[in-house]
Amino acid sequence: MSLIERDARHIWHPFTQHAIEPDPLPVRSARGSVLVLEDGRELIDGISSWWTSLHGHGRPELVQAMAEQATTLDHVLFAGTTHEPAVALAEELLEVTPPGLSRVFFSDTGSTAVEVALKSESRLTEACRAYDEPAAVGLLHLLGEGSDAL
Repeated sequence: MSLIERDARHIWHPFTQHAIEPDPLPVRSARGSVLVLEDGRELIDGISSWWTSLHGHGRPELVQAMAEQATTLDHVLFAGTTHEPAVALAEELLEVTPPGLSRVFFSDTGSTAVEVALKSESRLTEACRAYDEPAAVGLLHLLGEGSDAL
């Protein structure tokens, strides 16, 4: 059974209408901005993840850093846990953000991005209420008074 046949049998892909979409591209490997398909064709990866688009596939220094990190801690669900690399990165990020920002939210999906948007809006609403200023009141109207339900 081919990779495409196995894929069709076992996988639902995101952002895909399986009944009308063509078969997915069978990627064998990637280097830099190039994807190599099973049949040897090479394509420029113009739709990869943000991180790959920024840095490219298979960058030796990134692969080495990932391998080193994986020997200590490869993955842990971030809901209800924390770890030194995440806290250190958050602290570094906050050093270069505008004054007054005190939180970092790490997201890798649309659903957690929506979660952080709702949390941010809730905090902003609290701040606007505490700051009795006409512009803040206008912002509250834009945000909607129903935001208290968060």
